[in-house]
Amino acid sequence: MSLGQFSLNFAALPNFCRGVSVQAYELDISMTNEQRSTVYNSIAIVYLVTLNGIALILRGRQSLSQVSREIPPCLPLSISEMPTVDFVNLVRLHKSRLETVYDEDFINKITDQQRLLKRAVANEPVLRSNLENIDQNLFHEAWKSAGSRFRELRVFSEGMACILPTTARVEGDFSQMGYRRDASCAGLSDFSLEGIMHAKQFRVLEKAIRNVKHENRAIQNLNTL
Repeated sequence: MSLGQFSLNFAALPNFCRGVSVQAYELDISMTNEQRSTVYNSIAIVYLVTLNGIALILRGRQSLSQVSREIPPCLPLSISEMPTVDFVNLVRLHKSRLETVYDEDFINKITDQQRLLKRAVANEPVLRSNLENIDQNLFHEAWKSAGSRFRELRVFSEGMACILPTTARVEGDFSQMGYRRDASCAGLSDFSLEGIMHAKQFRVLEKAIRNVKHENRAIQNLNTL
């Protein structure tokens, strides 16, 4: 019998059924040939439907996993190795969102600085060595080694680094929200409960703001030289 991408050999069913338990063995030998044929057909259908269902679920999960690995480049070295036309297209895809915060000059600087970064990595051995030797999981350390001349490119990359390819990273937050919304907090709005998440992130955001302010002052100092 075949169903979907799987097939089942009926000759293997007797040993399979009798190997389940003593009761199954005794039940099998007590049935007539007609009854046994009906039971075997039912078992075959159940198993084939189940196997095809599992295969469908696995294909879906594997495709989602493949998509989740397609994280946009957000570190200096990976951006420098990206073809310029591909990077320009990446910025173009996010242009409408960027325009809600930044002007056209800022968006143009992103692509200009990607070209500058490519030349810098190719022509400055010290810079390339620093970027290659940094742990690729340390975003701020990598961009610190790149220097302050790629400010707009770094801001754009920070946005790319915040994209969540799956819900795995926020499931803990969902659980926390569900835990907080107990009987005493059932009347609170979602906006009020979001304050809990903001409080959890306060220290991290505070540090990020300090880093940005420090870099802005460094850029201003360089511009006055």
